Amino acid sequence: MKNMNNDISIIEELIASYQPINDREKRLTVEERREQLFKRIPTDLYAKLNQAIRQEISASNFNIQELLNDLLIFTEIKIDDLLLFWLETLDSNLYGFLFRDASDETEDKLFSVFSSNFSDENLYLLEYLPWCKSQRAFEQFVEWKKNPPNWNKRLHIPIHQYTEIAGWELDEYNQKRLLFSPICYELDIDYRRFSSSENSKCPLCLRSLLHLQLTPTAIAEIVPGSLFKSHVQLPFCNLCCRFNFGSLSLLKDEKVKIDTRNIYKGEVPDWIKKEKELVGNLVLKTERKVRNPYFAAPMWSKYKHSQLGGFPTWIQNPDYLRCPTCNQKMFFFMQFQEEEVFSDQYDGTFHFFLCTKCKDRFYVKQQFT
Repeated sequence: MKNMNNDISIIEELIASYQPINDREKRLTVEERREQLFKRIPTDLYAKLNQAIRQEISASNFNIQELLNDLLIFTEIKIDDLLLFWLETLDSNLYGFLFRDASDETEDKLFSVFSSNFSDENLYLLEYLPWCKSQRAFEQFVEWKKNPPNWNKRLHIPIHQYTEIAGWELDEYNQKRLLFSPICYELDIDYRRFSSSENSKCPLCLRSLLHLQLTPTAIAEIVPGSLFKSHVQLPFCNLCCRFNFGSLSLLKDEKVKIDTRNIYKGEVPDWIKKEKELVGNLVLKTERKVRNPYFAAPMWSKYKHSQLGGFPTWIQNPDYLRCPTCNQKMFFFMQFQEEEVFSDQYDGTFHFFLCTKCKDRFYVKQQFT
């Protein structure tokens, strides 16, 4: 009886921990406790945990998606039956990345919708299919690219571009090309302030630029075909990165400079002039902890979203920027969340991209709530 009560308490505590937590330090404590609980779940308790999760889904507890993602990260538990139960029970979207290890049965369920009763009400299912890793799913997007279905006109983007939701695209030869690295490290960044007179200025808002210091080894492991030979400093404006153009820079003679040809062509908003100016260098700390590439995929739920490699944390829609020189989608290689780096409270995440074709074009773009 004692063991049974203990098993139930583990499940109850685990599920109760998946609630929104605003305080970052408390978030860290809860995360560490969750990992301990996952390690303590015996295999004969999986069925009870499954039933408890079903009850949360039936009660429309959307936070339980975070638990499903952690089950894929920290355990060997398959969640296909829970995904199908969610689709049958709730008329709402799931995180697409929960389908990254989908079984043939789950994939069959998705395909059956597109082959029979497809309607506007089922459009959201398109966000799940590109996560399926089977050859059939890949070939379906190739076919849709060559011969778009009639309902393609009802979509806000061409159907074959839905693959970007899962971090890949069909290249000019209709081959799969990853837009992020499956290699992922938890990232600590040291923010080193210095006088603004020592720093270059943003061509748009005339505020001081921040500089991200990158090492050849850090980039070579993440970006395929990287040509870095020495340390570089990547300049960007932490405010103007919020605009559509982001912040483009060029690598020339082992130095990176802002490309003024791609500066946002518009009036500087008044709110920028009122924002506190950030001045200094951002230095990647050498100690890195390997982690699952999808650890930080859920928005805002983790203590540390900053990472080198891995799948981006999209606060808004996925936005893999195009290189303005060759027009190829740029490769995501790093992100950091403002509140993890700066002492003041900020609400954005910076995404860093590199063109793997030109190899000397960088983009920095910020998404924020």
